[in-house]
Amino acid sequence: MSKAKPRTLKSIIKAADKDLVDTLCECGLNALKGNVPLSPTQKKKLGKYKSVLRALAKKGTPLQKKKALLQKGGFLGALLGPVLGVLGHLLFQ
Repeated sequence: MSKAKPRTLKSIIKAADKDLVDTLCECGLNALKGNVPLSPTQKKKLGKYKSVLRALAKKGTPLQKKKALLQKGGFLGALLGPVLGVLGHLLFQ
């Protein structure tokens, strides 16, 4: 997903169920809390989207609003790159 074309990402998120949206929101929350190690460049890229990440991390944000936030902005690739790197490292230790 981190290297998918915008049109492909939009269709994936549009058809996404609650579990996938919650997983993506959890990735954002972990990045905000510092549970995912980020390089200064990655922090700078994600810093532009901190208000979007906070809105995604809120439990009170409706599912449709979360889907809309995930579809716009183009930050999903910037978020998933570091998260997938950590996940790959943990799986193949």
